[in-house]
Amino acid sequence: MPNSSGGDPGVSTTLRITRSIKRACGDCHARKVKCDGAINGFPCRNCRLAKVHCIVPDRRKRRARVSGQSSAPGEKRLAIPVSTRRRIVTADPGPIPAEPIAHEPDEGSAHPGVSHRTADAEYARQNLVEFFSQNLLEKPIQTRLTYIGSDLSTLGYLVRQQSTNQRVHHYPSSNSYAPRISGLQGVPAPNLIPKDAFVLPPKSVSDILIGAYFEHIHGIFPIIDREEFLTQYEAPTSAPPLLLFHAICLAGSHATSTLDNTQELKSAFFRRAKALFDGRYEEDRMHMVQAALLLTWFSDGGDDVGTNAWWWIGAASRIALGLGMHRDVGPSKMPERDKRTWRKIWWCLVQFDVLVSLCYGRPQTINLDDCDTPPLGAEDFDASTSEEEVNFCIYHTKLCADISLLLRTHFTLKTQKSPNNWSTSLQALDHKLAEWLLNLPPALRDRSQPTSLYKSMLFLTYETTLVQVHRLRTSSTVDMPSVDLLDNDRICIDAASKIILIFEEMDKLSALQNCWFCAPSALFTALVQVQTQLRSENLIISLRAQENYASGLRMLQRLSQHWLMAASVWRLFQFGPRTSDTGAPAQEVLPNIGNLLEQSLESEGLQSITNHTASKQKATEQET
Repeated sequence: MPNSSGGDPGVSTTLRITRSIKRACGDCHARKVKCDGAINGFPCRNCRLAKVHCIVPDRRKRRARVSGQSSAPGEKRLAIPVSTRRRIVTADPGPIPAEPIAHEPDEGSAHPGVSHRTADAEYARQNLVEFFSQNLLEKPIQTRLTYIGSDLSTLGYLVRQQSTNQRVHHYPSSNSYAPRISGLQGVPAPNLIPKDAFVLPPKSVSDILIGAYFEHIHGIFPIIDREEFLTQYEAPTSAPPLLLFHAICLAGSHATSTLDNTQELKSAFFRRAKALFDGRYEEDRMHMVQAALLLTWFSDGGDDVGTNAWWWIGAASRIALGLGMHRDVGPSKMPERDKRTWRKIWWCLVQFDVLVSLCYGRPQTINLDDCDTPPLGAEDFDASTSEEEVNFCIYHTKLCADISLLLRTHFTLKTQKSPNNWSTSLQALDHKLAEWLLNLPPALRDRSQPTSLYKSMLFLTYETTLVQVHRLRTSSTVDMPSVDLLDNDRICIDAASKIILIFEEMDKLSALQNCWFCAPSALFTALVQVQTQLRSENLIISLRAQENYASGLRMLQRLSQHWLMAASVWRLFQFGPRTSDTGAPAQEVLPNIGNLLEQSLESEGLQSITNHTASKQKATEQET
């Protein structure tokens, strides 16, 4: 994206768009685009192309400027673009005061925003009429579309009277959308977009961040059409969608190791992207789904209900379901490239929904019983995608889809009340996961071969699921055979050790910053499981647990540099109250975590761990 500043790239600059036409229609004025109605007559060309009503507001006398309100000499004003295909303000990525955007009123208009309000209301009134006035069978889908819903929907019922193809669920939207970037004077505007949202970093910085995103994150979750985005980004006369630009820079700030002020960058890009998201700035609502998924790479405080990954994935799910991403777009008039992008976005969303559900133990938003979107295949990826990336995306999606169906079928409140159902549920899950494991390509299945980021991330989800399911102890498991309980314990111990090993391998690859939002939860799960082995009477098991525990704490400390949740878990292990299975105080059961970590950092030898274990055993004997 070209830098609009002609001087120092770190200095904020603005553009002034002069008004060559004194009179514009309401739609063009709201969008701040050039209107040719005064020259060529109304309706103007923009409204004809968008197939919307061209409304010309009444000319009113302009109010005289009150003394003392004149602009200071040389003061620059911000020109607000409607889409990021136009030049945008360039500035340092650091935080700047968020001030409301003040748009120039129409010449002769005493009430800025009246034409915008009129045009917006007209869109709402004409929406259904214009939708059914178009050629639903032939008109291609462009920027916006309408999902007609299931057969229960009245809109869908009416469409079926015109179209006999029952497999088409997506049709072109009849109107275009004007972003709400202004409001009436004196009237609160909750979705007013601050000018900070239109500030871009220097191109040298955005190059680093965008490069980091596509190098470290995109291969795992291909949310963005890489070729299309980079083409827009590099073109001198265009730019990618602004919302996606900020969201990608946010994720890139998380993954990069080149810049020092990554936390400040993440905060700035999150603030700007969130302002655009809340203001519904982007016309293409697919961009809102993509941006919401990318915003999960930011930890916005300790609230995991109204913010952070849980909230953003929920928002993305609602928008995606409203767009009909869960339905097959194959028979529709959508361009083939967009169809592939839609499928990848949808299945990335499914993965996120399953992962966040496992992370917090909350119900899933997406029910795959309502989905007929085809699974991902190699044909959905472009030539620049490596075979390893393709295999990861396909098989991690399959794993998450299997987990989703198993959780809805077997692991509900009703099934937990019956011991027989519980045993059946565990068997069904183990059978499905074993089937998934056997169907993996040899390069992914063979864990004796040199590891890679994609293989590590794939098995991180697999092993974490095993621990979370097999560690459960409920009233339904009381009557389970002791052999089955012992098998569950063995599965949990083995999986927890492998989770810690996965983080060690990723640390060697310098890839901890590439971990997604649920990585701290996976490590938390493993450490809690390892804790149960620290007091084992078997010295070999105890020593092995001490090694895993110390290693897991080191990885948790490293991960806390990137995720606030990891820092929270770290503090819990250091200072929080912990009890054993018998209810004994933590200090009587577990070693001091801070001291253990300090010892393990000073000496990785087995002797230090053995001495520590012996001293703990001696202290316990004296207490008893």
